Amino acid sequence: MIQWIAKLTLVLWVGLAPFAAWGQTASEQLRRTVEHVNVNGDADVAGARLVSVDFLARFYAARRFAPAWSNTRDVELLMAELEGSEAHGLSPPDFHVDAIQLLRQMQAEQPDDPRINASLDLLLTDGLAIYAHQLVDGKVDPSLLSAFWNQSRQELSRGRVEGLADALAQNSLPEFLASLVPSLPYYRDMRARLASYRAIASRGGWPSVPDGAALRRGDEDPRVAAVRARLAVEPTSLGSSRPDPNVFDVTLEESVSRFQVEHGLEVDGEVGPATLRAMNVSVAERIDQLRVNLERARWVQDEFTNMNDFVIVNIAGFYVRLYEDGEIDWESRVIVGTEYDQTPAVVADMTYLVLNPTWTVPRSIIRDEMLPEMKADPGYLSARNLDLFDQEWRRMDPAMLDWENVSASDFPYYVMQRPGPGNALGTVKFMFPNAHSVYLHDTPSPELFSRSRRTFSHGCVRVQNPLEFAVRLLEDQPDWTQEAIDRAIDDGQTTTVYLTTPVRVVILYRTAEPADGGRVRFYEDIYARDPAVLAALDSDFRPLDPP
Repeated sequence: MIQWIAKLTLVLWVGLAPFAAWGQTASEQLRRTVEHVNVNGDADVAGARLVSVDFLARFYAARRFAPAWSNTRDVELLMAELEGSEAHGLSPPDFHVDAIQLLRQMQAEQPDDPRINASLDLLLTDGLAIYAHQLVDGKVDPSLLSAFWNQSRQELSRGRVEGLADALAQNSLPEFLASLVPSLPYYRDMRARLASYRAIASRGGWPSVPDGAALRRGDEDPRVAAVRARLAVEPTSLGSSRPDPNVFDVTLEESVSRFQVEHGLEVDGEVGPATLRAMNVSVAERIDQLRVNLERARWVQDEFTNMNDFVIVNIAGFYVRLYEDGEIDWESRVIVGTEYDQTPAVVADMTYLVLNPTWTVPRSIIRDEMLPEMKADPGYLSARNLDLFDQEWRRMDPAMLDWENVSASDFPYYVMQRPGPGNALGTVKFMFPNAHSVYLHDTPSPELFSRSRRTFSHGCVRVQNPLEFAVRLLEDQPDWTQEAIDRAIDDGQTTTVYLTTPVRVVILYRTAEPADGGRVRFYEDIYARDPAVLAALDSDFRPLDPP
């Protein structure tokens, strides 16, 4: 009964649409519909809203409104792809699959009805256009979610989607569909992990571990058995040779330590509050986390096209990696911005680095942190190797200022820190001009790198082993060996070194990534960015093209 009612509703949608007309061919019906959509900006076809308005107009006009989906094999291939879109963490309803299936049933009963044929053709094309857009650029526009994103997004008219007509004409739809899937190894592996975690969910997920005191090696407690059961489900457990499941033995300690590593936790082999919280995150939540990070990968996939050498900073993972020939050549810990001064997602090219850099203090730091100290202590600036300049960059004597009348809203000066010990940027900074003015640099506070949660900066990225990084970046410049870099730093003078070949820098935010052995490394969502992405990913899809 429900299916019959849905079918009747569909007939009414097809038959009563403002662009429908009896006695028309499918081509004429397509023309009328597309023209209506082009004028009005949107339209419903068989109860589904067309969203790729501009693309549909160009696509069908170029083929003189001839139907595109007369080949049953192509329709079957496309439907299998759209219905299988969950493998990418996407939602099949975005691609009109229910309406298309009902129209196909109606077409089987009335194969010559131009209204049904035209509606089906439009929904298949629109569904593929939406699918292609979501795979190529992502469903979610990150710039609408956060100011901490600086990447522009392509619209649907990009070349890969425009190749649809050729693919249909040349019977190469499978190749066309395959070309839409991101080729990044990260994306491929994350899809495999998503399938693995969905398989875990289909088997009932994993048990929770009851609350209680911290568990550690040597403890005997019924909750230890729950920890074992929890770790046995996810691909983390190292197994245990001890026959008593309630005893916390050394093998379980190793397994807990592995779990902690793979969840970005302090590694102590104990099940304390943070580890317990991570263990009790449900498999459904982990699946959503994987979906969110697959979406993020789609946002930046083109940044790695034809690039073998690049730098990745994972904000949530607190690391920087230098890739050469597509493989990790060097890695180090980093410190990123606080929750208040968040490090943004950035894609830019590193063109130079500076040895013994000066530090021009940002206005926000002057206003929020330094100004009260400067007003209270006449020696504050000199004690920290800070100089004061006017708007023309002429050096000022702090003692000559009337500090009583200086305020945060009226501070027409620059503050710059000289190179040397205590300089906030340390011995080197790595520059890749971008809209957020962030960069990578050394730090005079290396002790903070021992922390597991390293959110201490004002937005820039502090690198643990910056001189190693500099040596790697300058490997193809024989004038800048390790010894030459050391001499330049010892000299104390500020020196700018330009890279012979710019290096792409991608600062991104990943809270999950593939690990060896089919495992996943999860990271804390330190800036609480995941929920907004997930909500947008699960929402209705917006129109692709402006009216």
